[in-house]
Amino acid sequence: MTKMTMTIVRKALSVSIPALVLISSFFSYSTPAIADSSAKKAIAWMPYDSAIVKAKKENKHVLIHFTTSWCGWCKKMIAETYTNPNVMGIVNSDFVTARVDGDSYGVLKLADGDITEKGLTMQYGVRSYPTTFFLEPTGTKIAGAPGYLDTTQMLYVLGFISGNYNEDIAFTDYVSMQKKLESVRPDAKLKLGMTAKQVRTSWGDPAKVEPKTSDKGNLEEWAYGTNQFLIFKDGKLRGFQEREVSANSTKVKATNP
Repeated sequence: MTKMTMTIVRKALSVSIPALVLISSFFSYSTPAIADSSAKKAIAWMPYDSAIVKAKKENKHVLIHFTTSWCGWCKKMIAETYTNPNVMGIVNSDFVTARVDGDSYGVLKLADGDITEKGLTMQYGVRSYPTTFFLEPTGTKIAGAPGYLDTTQMLYVLGFISGNYNEDIAFTDYVSMQKKLESVRPDAKLKLGMTAKQVRTSWGDPAKVEPKTSDKGNLEEWAYGTNQFLIFKDGKLRGFQEREVSANSTKVKATNP
């Protein structure tokens, strides 16, 4: 199979898989700036049925790794991508992980009846391995990514899903915005999905960082220094301003439309 094939499914309104949107060229970017996590333990893979129950209980997204015993790229992805400290950190923090063997007749016990792993694989429309799927905590399908994902690719996708950006913007727009952020401050450590309170306590002086959130309550400020932070103009991340805060005034340093 080819290594660089990648597709994203926009958020589904039902259990059926919607049309795929091809996003092949956006993985030439450098590794996205994501804050290190203290959770560096190995990823614990669960049976699909157990993962669905756990995700709903803990209100976490589900990451499904569709694999087979003969899939070389699957083994490489487990050995390299899923052992990266940043990948392990965000996966362990924000996801429940399931591994499904596309050749297995092992029985999974689901709320709507039993199904084999092979049958589940067919139900998801998986035709190549590895394939990675993401679900809402409720079990609703969000995204499908057939093919091998290296660390850089996986970090972008994890950030897109865990931050719920799939509800507002296309994956391509999300990656473009991440690239802009990296170019403004390459050493910035941006934690996707942080609340305004977490930003103030983790990245900035509470006296100098005023939280501004969108109407959905999502983060619009990304503090990355004692006196500097980013303000998104709207909840869809279509622009941002870099501001420098002094004791007596706020000065706009740069604006990116």
